[in-house]
Amino acid sequence: MANLILCSRKRAAHPFYISSIGKNIYSMEELCYVFFHHTILIDETLINENLCEWIYQELYMDKLYEKLKELSLEGASLKMFVHYIFQSVQYCTEKECGQVLDYIEKIESMSSWERQKLRGDFLIQDRQFQAAIDLYSDLLERRREQRSRGIVEEAKMLTASVFHNMGVAYANLGFFSEAAMCLKTAYQMNESFESCLEFLYLTEKAEGPIAREKEMAEVPFDESQLRMTLEQRLETAKKKMENAVEQREKKKQEAQKPAISKRVWEERKELQEKIEVWKQEFRSMTGIG
Repeated sequence: MANLILCSRKRAAHPFYISSIGKNIYSMEELCYVFFHHTILIDETLINENLCEWIYQELYMDKLYEKLKELSLEGASLKMFVHYIFQSVQYCTEKECGQVLDYIEKIESMSSWERQKLRGDFLIQDRQFQAAIDLYSDLLERRREQRSRGIVEEAKMLTASVFHNMGVAYANLGFFSEAAMCLKTAYQMNESFESCLEFLYLTEKAEGPIAREKEMAEVPFDESQLRMTLEQRLETAKKKMENAVEQREKKKQEAQKPAISKRVWEERKELQEKIEVWKQEFRSMTGIG
């Protein structure tokens, strides 16, 4: 796909708001961009009657509107909706379109639980940490309601993964106590060394080394290996922090330097040109090459 996508069709006077990414779109090309780069977020909350009406009223794409309404009445899959929307503007190549449609088909074959988890994971990658936490929280609440019917091992591991990733999201927002609680639940469910390591690291961030040592004495992993890996992790985090502080200080110093105005720059350039002319005149008069 090319780096530049030309919006050749009408631009909407009123945007369509996509809540899953928190952005307004104004054209079909922008809608296709969302489908192409945020495929996991495509669901019935995005492709619905409101979107169809927006395409009709704001973009005046009557034929596409009629086709989407027809698909809606037939109960067509999300894959079919996206296929016709891509075709309407020829946003990507057939191969790229096929890859997106295959992925949508894969998503549709997943359980609701798996789809929601993948959306939360995507939001973390997109650095929408609070949105990911909200989604994971809703997912865990639904899971609690279903526990009375029993829980299989696969669901248990998925739940552990949700707790782990929710802890990562909390940590990125600076809520280390909440993050540590999530990671503790995760490693107790999945018995993962990585989840345990993250839990101990975040415990120290939240409560200090004494609390970490207390928790370390109770975890079911080799203490020497944990300690060595944890110390490496803490040292790496320390260096990152030091580098970040250094970069902020450099930017601060750069911002405090007096900027040379455009006028001063032009005056210097003009003076330099005059000096070159004088040099040429001097060489002509003296015969110096």
